[in-house]
Amino acid sequence: MYICNACGGTSQPGQPSNSWITKKRKRNYELLDKEGGRVSVVSGWEIKREIKLCDSCFDEAQKAEEYRSQADGS
Repeated sequence: MYICNACGGTSQPGQPSNSWITKKRKRNYELLDKEGGRVSVVSGWEIKREIKLCDSCFDEAQKAEEYRSQADGS
């Protein structure tokens, strides 16, 4: 059981949660060889904030994200 971070509703026992990433940050990762020497640096993302949503709130969030993507032309 969990509490939805959007609507505040409580889930049913055994109902899986839906994780939604609200913030992320850019991160550089060093790639090392077996001896610990630096081979290269690659860029990636880390989750900064993640919330749990019920099914209906998750569906709404996905629709809003799709609308934003279409409006941005991405």
